[in-house]
Amino acid sequence: MNQIDQLISQAGIQGTFDLRCLYRGGFRLPHEQSPAGVMPFHLLMKGEIRVTTAQGDDVTLRPGDLLLLPGGEPHTIWREGDTLALAEPGDGLLPQRGDGGDQVEFLCGEYRYQGPLRPLLLDALPSPLCIPLLASESQQALRLVLSLIHQELQREQQGSGAVLTALSQVLLAMGLRAHASDPHGALGLVGALQDPRLGRSLQAMLADPAHPWSVDELAALAAMSRATYFRHFRQRLGCSVWDFMVRVRMVRAAELLRHPDQLPLGEVAQRVGYQSEASFAKAFKQSSGMAPGRFRQQGWPALPG
Repeated sequence: MNQIDQLISQAGIQGTFDLRCLYRGGFRLPHEQSPAGVMPFHLLMKGEIRVTTAQGDDVTLRPGDLLLLPGGEPHTIWREGDTLALAEPGDGLLPQRGDGGDQVEFLCGEYRYQGPLRPLLLDALPSPLCIPLLASESQQALRLVLSLIHQELQREQQGSGAVLTALSQVLLAMGLRAHASDPHGALGLVGALQDPRLGRSLQAMLADPAHPWSVDELAALAAMSRATYFRHFRQRLGCSVWDFMVRVRMVRAAELLRHPDQLPLGEVAQRVGYQSEASFAKAFKQSSGMAPGRFRQQGWPALPG
C-alpha cells in the first residue's frame, strides 16, 4: 500500500451524493458553512458553472471537474442568465433541483469523517480545490467512473444508491491521485509526498511514527540542510516539522484506540512514540479535545484495512 492509499484508508472518509441539479437558465444556489467533519464536493457533468466562496474565491467548473471544499466554507454555485421558474422535484434516485432544463448538470455531495481529529489526507489542501479529472493521466478510467455515475442516475435500479455511494469513494481516491500527478504541482500533503526530496522524510514519519525522529535525521533523508528543510517543510505544509509529527502520531493513536483489540493505553502510547502514558494522554487531549479513554468510550467505528 503506497502512502496516498494509506492516507485514504486511514481517513475513514465516507461519501454520499445528495443532490442532482439540472438547469437551462441562470441560477444562484447558496450553501452554508458545513459542520465539523464534513467536506462538501460538487461534480460537474455538463455545461459550465461558477462557484464563489465567502472568502472571495471564484472558480469556474467545466465538465469533469471535481470541486472539494476541505474547509467547508459558505459558497454559492451560480450561472449567469435569466432565472426560470423551478421545476417540480422529480422522483429520481437523488433529490433534484432545477428549472427543468438540461444545459447544465451537476451533483452535490459530502464526504464525512468521524471523530474529532481531522484526517491527515486533508492537511494543507487549499479550499476550494478544483481537480480537472478529465485532464489527468487517468482520464480514461475517470471517464468510465463518470459514465457509471451517469448511468446509475438514469437507471434508478435496486441497489443504485449503494453503487453511487461506492462510486463517490472511487471518485475521491481517483481525484486525489489525479491531483497528485498534476504537472503544475499538487498541493497539500498529497502533493508534498510527491516532492522528490521532502517526500522521503514524510514517508518515513508516516511509516514509523514511533521512531524518535530528529530534524537532523529528517533533513538528511531529504538531502537538505537543517535550515533549508525547516523552510521548505513549512512552505509546503503550512506547519512546523514537530507540529506535523504530533499530528501523525495522534491520528495513528486514534486508529489504535478504535481498534477492537482494546490495546492498553500504555502500549498505544509506545506505538506512537511516547514512553510515558501521561505525556501521551496530555498530547492526545490537546489535539483531540478529549482524553484517550474518553475517545475510546465514544465508540468511533474501527477503520477498514
